[in-house]
Amino acid sequence: MKKTWVEKYVEDPWSMRAYQQERAIYEVTELLESLMADLGITRAELAKRLGKTRGWVTQLLDGDANKTIRTMADAFAVLGYEFRSTCRPIQIATTTANGKGHGNHRDRNGAHRSKRSPQTARRGK
Repeated sequence: MKKTWVEKYVEDPWSMRAYQQERAIYEVTELLESLMADLGITRAELAKRLGKTRGWVTQLLDGDANKTIRTMADAFAVLGYEFRSTCRPIQIATTTANGKGHGNHRDRNGAHRSKRSPQTARRGK
């Protein structure tokens, strides 16, 4: 079976680390945005609750801002939620038996979210 671009990319240990960093950033951002949508919270309201500007929140959610664990835990806390993280062995299988790719992205309830790559999704494409 032919390897996907992602499978080839992550063969290099440095590339695997970069991929995992981007995946983690994407997942925590999606988790926060999904929670905000579920609660009907706007970026302006989140900024108010955090004591930050709307621009700061926009950079946190859209840009390459450093999303520290402390920052993300604070954002979830002002929404009434606690942030939890998990780890598991790396799995890069992106091809199904029929040869079609599938996304590994899940929402906070474990439901399938998107087929977009973390980099593409973060750019809003």
